Amino acid sequence: MINTKTISEQLYETLRDKIINNEISPGTKIDFDSLLKNYNVSKTPIKTALTKLEFEGLVTIKPRSGSYVSIPSVKQIIDTYELRQAIEWKAVQLAIPNIQNEEIIQLKKKVEKAEENIMKDDYTLFFTSDVDLHEVICNYSYNDQLIKVKKMIDHQMHWFRVLGATGQHRAMKSSKRHKEILDAMLNRDSDTAASVLSLHIDEVKEAVIADIKSNYIDTDNR
Repeated sequence: MINTKTISEQLYETLRDKIINNEISPGTKIDFDSLLKNYNVSKTPIKTALTKLEFEGLVTIKPRSGSYVSIPSVKQIIDTYELRQAIEWKAVQLAIPNIQNEEIIQLKKKVEKAEENIMKDDYTLFFTSDVDLHEVICNYSYNDQLIKVKKMIDHQMHWFRVLGATGQHRAMKSSKRHKEILDAMLNRDSDTAASVLSLHIDEVKEAVIADIKSNYIDTDNR
């Protein structure tokens, strides 16, 4: 038998993945009755899963109306990127004394290979190298609380990335910043690494706001 907690977690993960990969678009009403039927469960685990998704900002629960995939607001995007900027600014300074040159070099090679693919309109490796870079920086900080906070916003960061448009110019600009960060790390230059990383996150934030605002955000959802 699968206990209620496990069912709730499975429902949460299934719905979360569908939302952050834009399989369920922002503003879409979540069909509660279909969930009951498809998963053959009681209302309790579904409500638990939806409450957790609401806490993460992925779902909006409206009394007497239902549950909807959230439409990200400009403030939500700004708040999330500012938090990411704060923790990664510190993380890269903590990580530099701990990470070996060989790992930095491997990350840079991956970024350079991603650039070749970007010119072919293939962004798969770019997204992977982007995630890997920021993951490594935080992990090598060896700060458990910092890593915990990063994991809390990882799903939203992925969601914003999927909802935003991606083109060669934007991807190449981010890739250029990635190489600058890695070069500073190789030189053990904490100040430069932190400064460039902070600038990079600012640039991405503004691009994401422009992308998502044009597709999803109206004047009443700021």
